[in-house]
Amino acid sequence: MIQNTQIVYAKPPADGALPDPAGTFSVVRTPFDAQAVNLKSGEVLVENHYLSIDPYHRFGLYDPALTRSQFPATKPGTIISTYGISRVLRSANPKYAVGDLLYSWVRWERFTVVDEPNLQYLQKVKAGIDPVHYLGPLGGPGLTGYAGITQIAKPKAGETIVVSATTGAVGMVASQLAKRLGLTVVGMAGSDEKVRYLVDELGLDAAFNYRAAASLEDALKKHCPQGIDIFFDLVGGKILDAALTQMKLGGRIPSAGMVSQYNLPHDKRYGLKNLHSIVGMDITIQSYRSSSWEHLVAEMREEFEAPLSDGRMKFKTHVAEGLENLPAAFYGMFTGESFGKTVVKV
Repeated sequence: MIQNTQIVYAKPPADGALPDPAGTFSVVRTPFDAQAVNLKSGEVLVENHYLSIDPYHRFGLYDPALTRSQFPATKPGTIISTYGISRVLRSANPKYAVGDLLYSWVRWERFTVVDEPNLQYLQKVKAGIDPVHYLGPLGGPGLTGYAGITQIAKPKAGETIVVSATTGAVGMVASQLAKRLGLTVVGMAGSDEKVRYLVDELGLDAAFNYRAAASLEDALKKHCPQGIDIFFDLVGGKILDAALTQMKLGGRIPSAGMVSQYNLPHDKRYGLKNLHSIVGMDITIQSYRSSSWEHLVAEMREEFEAPLSDGRMKFKTHVAEGLENLPAAFYGMFTGESFGKTVVKV
């Protein structure tokens, strides 16, 4: 009999620890009969082909007795929700027919019943487009990069931008868009292989290995001798702190993530030491979330679809094979083992 494989959140990682694949999650398999599923009006039963893994999934995985967070704690025994690429198996919704390929809001499992309020997120995958791109440059990561550049950074041609976590999903989008808009773009990554990719494949003006840098401030000064107009922050911590010392008058810092801090206990998170550097500099630091800019999705896709199709825009995807390997892929995203946007092929 067919089984529904699910990745169930078992228990919080130890305070300050990475989400251990064996201890944090459990792989649960149960018999599944698609014809026996009772669909209510409007609901859709889908089989998930690809599932997205993103840094924000770490937000709720903590013990509220040990850690403070602005995000509600995920309850053990639940299954994490995510974006996916899914095929319709059965439908009680006139908008979607059996066989339709959808961009969906589902869960870390093989089969999902999409119900309210998640029906609003269903979209048919456009013919001729690599469906996995909907989990990257044509989806949430793409919108985060697009909005951060066009709405928060508001760049001018000739300015210098530094993008952190440049080989991640958002970083790849933001850096290439900035390059297309006429900026001098400097990236950074945690290995020489990734640095070469940024320059040779993505066409950035320069990039450096932040792990090998004796001084982050000196590395930024070397590659941005006139200073930084825009620092696109995805990592926070020491890298953000170093960038603060190199910002130019009127500089902008879109804050889209602080992945270096997600696995640290509250009292171990890095406290900025150079925040005084922004005094008298007219520097703007603005956090944002992609959901605030969902009205730009159509505009973003129009901007990116053609360059992705003809190769002018590159996007590297790290595909983990098999749903049972999702916990290990999630772990690898925080250790630097993955290269590019991480997805799981179910």
